[in-house]
Amino acid sequence: MRYSAKDVNIDLYPGIQTLNGEQLLDYARFRNDAESDFGRVRRQQQVMSALKEEVLSFTSLMKLPRAIGTLQPYIDTNMETSKVLSVASEFFLNTPNKIETMRIPLDDTWTDPTYSGVGTILKINLEENKAALNEFLTSQPRSEDYTQSEETDEETNTKTDQQNDDY
Repeated sequence: MRYSAKDVNIDLYPGIQTLNGEQLLDYARFRNDAESDFGRVRRQQQVMSALKEEVLSFTSLMKLPRAIGTLQPYIDTNMETSKVLSVASEFFLNTPNKIETMRIPLDDTWTDPTYSGVGTILKINLEENKAALNEFLTSQPRSEDYTQSEETDEETNTKTDQQNDDY
């Protein structure tokens, strides 16, 4: 993947790579491909998942106090320090195996008609997307989402499919 424009310079090749912050932002923000903005959303979710894994690695945990000290001057919050530590502790002690994500609009719930003098617009089925978002936000996480087992995505999908068959 190679792309250059204004302040964006992406030069990636197939396979696993380690990106610096600038490269990671360029990759996450890029939307000049067939997926357009939907691809940008997918890449942003991919980046957040990879960052979660990196933060939870043993090496990163050892560097965490230094990282917090570095980031502290750039964080403005009205949360008490004790609450921040409590939330961080909860995250590290009860980290879900998988962060669930959802993209709105859902697949097959939108069209992109072109209007003369206006251009292309994104026309979504608002009711279907609202219902799906409500279900996503109100559903309770499954208990296995909070275990520290080493499941593959394929195993997780199989379990989810089996659970859905039970309802």
